[in-house]
Amino acid sequence: FIGPITAEQEEQYKQRGYNSSDLVGQTGVERAYESFLAGAPARVLRIREPGGTILRELGSSTGADSVPVQLTIDRELQAVVAQAMYDAYEYAQPNWGGVAGAGAAVVLDVNTGDVLSMVSYPFVDPHLFERESLNPRRQELLGVVVNDPRQPLANHATQNQFTPGSVFKIITAAAVLNEGLITPNDTYFCDLYWDGRPFGDTQERRQDWRVVDELEAAGDITPAQAIMSSCNPFFWEYGAVLYNRIGKDALTQYAQRMGLGRTYNLFPGSPEAQGIVSVPNTTPEAINEAVGQGDISLPPLQMAVAVASIANGGTVYQPQIVKQIGGFDGADVVRTSEPQIVNTLNLNEGVLETIKDGMCGAVNDFDLGTAYIRFENAPYSACGKTGTAQTGLYPNAWFVAYAPADDPQIAIAVMVSQSLEGSQIAAPITRRILDYYFQAPQVEPYPDWWAIGPYEALSNPAGG
Repeated sequence: FIGPITAEQEEQYKQRGYNSSDLVGQTGVERAYESFLAGAPARVLRIREPGGTILRELGSSTGADSVPVQLTIDRELQAVVAQAMYDAYEYAQPNWGGVAGAGAAVVLDVNTGDVLSMVSYPFVDPHLFERESLNPRRQELLGVVVNDPRQPLANHATQNQFTPGSVFKIITAAAVLNEGLITPNDTYFCDLYWDGRPFGDTQERRQDWRVVDELEAAGDITPAQAIMSSCNPFFWEYGAVLYNRIGKDALTQYAQRMGLGRTYNLFPGSPEAQGIVSVPNTTPEAINEAVGQGDISLPPLQMAVAVASIANGGTVYQPQIVKQIGGFDGADVVRTSEPQIVNTLNLNEGVLETIKDGMCGAVNDFDLGTAYIRFENAPYSACGKTGTAQTGLYPNAWFVAYAPADDPQIAIAVMVSQSLEGSQIAAPITRRILDYYFQAPQVEPYPDWWAIGPYEALSNPAGG
């Protein structure tokens, strides 16, 4: 947004020719590209006598017109994503909507890294920052915004980081498969309970998320099926093996290779969360991190980047939100963005294919897919991963996806903090976004139970 020059900024902007009453970009694109968007005023340096008569003109400059900045944002898609998030919170007010924290959604072009949509919730009316606003409640509403514990003034897609839960399992799967700890065709028995003491765990047993949801054990599964069923015992066990056999920092290194735990400077001059993927010091810590718990915390943008790298075959692109500076409205082209490669995964044959099979199964497999119920009648093909992260209060609900399955175009990350399961909250929001993208009839309203209270927290939500 733009806003008045603050007392701390006054000297800086005065030297650049601004008046103290001018409005300037304070955050995001408006701040990062202020020098282009504002142009430069004409300047004249004169000596005047006390009566105002000009005695001498020492110098002058003609100034410069403002230069338009074109974003990568798809305006119509942005409106749909914002509406999907707003409708979800509003419809679910009697239930999770009344207790949930911040939310965020990011849509990327998997082949360029362009940000097609970025939404942070709660929303803020930018007119509240206009000093000439005619809203009689302006000061009151500004106070509500500033004191809201959900931090509406923060961009939750980039500036805040959240425990990811099971969406992080795609990173763990990449690591254990690429290191040869298991092959795509091997099977593992996914039981309801897991005793990890033979692998160095200090707990007598851990229970799969299926216990809470009163489901049967997944049984014999392949690595792809471990992803689609979000089998906690599989990832606990192989997270321990990865830590003990390959190295303490093995999982952290794979996360970094896939674009996590770094900043992208999407909005130059504005803060951005780096994300945390700590190197575990003990086997129990490694077990927790393998399922996206423990000392792991990520901004939604980074999860979208990782999913895009899986969808496009292994290229990690720098996310970009500015497409071109100049080039229209009579302005010359100053700069045009080109796709920038951050890293190439170079994973062994079959690794990405297995992860993709697992993500597609999470959406399309009737027996094991944790998001099947949300997409069972979709007239398009999508692949995704649910995530439900334990936090200090209520769980973070995640869903990451790419589509279409056979020729991926977009990657999506949706996160609603302090709510319920990813399949319950974030997956339906993603479904609405994909319905629009593929111009499908919106036959799937948000679940009826969202509008029925009261909210009931999950007792042990980590997993699907």
